[in-house]
Parts: sequence; structure tokens; C-alpha cells
Amino acid sequence: PEDPGSSGSARARGAAADSAGATVAVVAASLGLASCGGGEPGPRHNVLLVTLDTTRADHLGLYGYFRDTSPRLDAFAEQPSFTFGSKGSTSGRLMPEYYFRERFGAPPQELIDKVGFSGDHSRTLSLVESGAYATGALNYQVWDQALADGDIDTDKVRVIWETPAYPDYHWTVRGDLDQRFGDGFSQRVTEVLLAIDDPELLEAFPRSAFVPADNDDYQAIEDTAESIGLLD
Repeated sequence: PEDPGSSGSARARGAAADSAGATVAVVAASLGLASCGGGEPGPRHNVLLVTLDTTRADHLGLYGYFRDTSPRLDAFAEQPSFTFGSKGSTSGRLMPEYYFRERFGAPPQELIDKVGFSGDHSRTLSLVESGAYATGALNYQVWDQALADGDIDTDKVRVIWETPAYPDYHWTVRGDLDQRFGDGFSQRVTEVLLAIDDPELLEAFPRSAFVPADNDDYQAIEDTAESIGLLD
């Protein structure tokens, strides 16, 4: 399956980084404005923007106020909504959608009223924390880093589920290297990558280690990309 002209294809010989690209779903009980980003622009819609400049957040039901002061706003905030990251991202879209379909037997657009695309992991986290979306999927490393930096209000957003680990980033080589540099050259390159154990060198990637991988490890990514129309 190696393509001599495509060194970046997942369908090529190489070693995969041990990124264990698990994603997390996060949820918040707050209200905000929906926002989408990344990819091709969708159909245009008429939008009515209503702002409230005299409403205290701590006196709204959706923020936990004990009186029924904002039933309609509360109902709006409770509608099912979900945001991915970038439309073509492995950990921001493809694998979360794969596990969503596997778990519920249908794409999220068929089961959730509002599905959007934030454009990147950090934006997903911000949108869920603000209440613009009830749930979202992002790479767990982004979550862990933001948590360590103190950038997450855990009273507003939390992890509710993690996907199983899966191969994500990969290193590949051209399919004609053995013809150019001699039999076994591709295998020697793979062995060099797998043998890297210097923490400082691995941190430059950044990865904890490299692990062997083959085409089958990425089949779920390819299947999902085909099912949503990213691949023919």
C-alpha cells in the first residue's frame, strides 16, 4: 500500500508515536452563544441575537439559583448540543465520531439537536465551559495541560467519558526507500525510532515513546473519514 509519492500517508510503512490519543467529553451547565469554525462555510441562516445586560448570572436557574427565575433560558441551555474541534482532526472529530457511532449506532447529527465544530481543542473547551455547548470532545492532553495551568473552572466543566486509546500521530517513509538505499533500509529506520528512550529527545516530539504500527491500526480513522465524506 506504500505510495512512493506520498510520505505523509497513513497507508505507508513506519512507526507510530505512543500518543494514546484518547479524547474526553466535557459538560457544563451554563448558557452562551453557539460558535462554529474551521472547514468550508455551511449554509447561511437568519440569526436573532438577544443580549441581556441587567440579568445577574447568579440569579439564573441554569447557574444553580434556587428560584425559578429563568425557565425559558433554562430550557434553552438544557437542549442537547455537542461540539467537535476541527472537521478533519483525528482526535477532535474522526475518532470521537467513530466511538460515538459505535456506542449509539448513529452519527451525532441524528441524535443531538445542535452539533458544531469549534475549530480546535482549546476552543472546544472554552465553548463547553461557557455553556455555548453542553458537551464536546477534545484531546485529553489539551485537557490535562489546561487543568495543570489552572485554566479550567471545574465547577463549570468536567470530564464525563474517555475513549479507549488509539494510534494517532504516525511517522512514515516513502515506499521506494529500499530500492534507493538497499534492502532493509526502511526497517532500520523503524528500529531507530522505536529504540529512542532519551526523555529529553522524546520531549521534543513530545512523546513518551514510539510503538510499532501498521495500516490496520488506522482503519477506524479511514472508515470514519469515508462515512462523513472526507474521503472518497
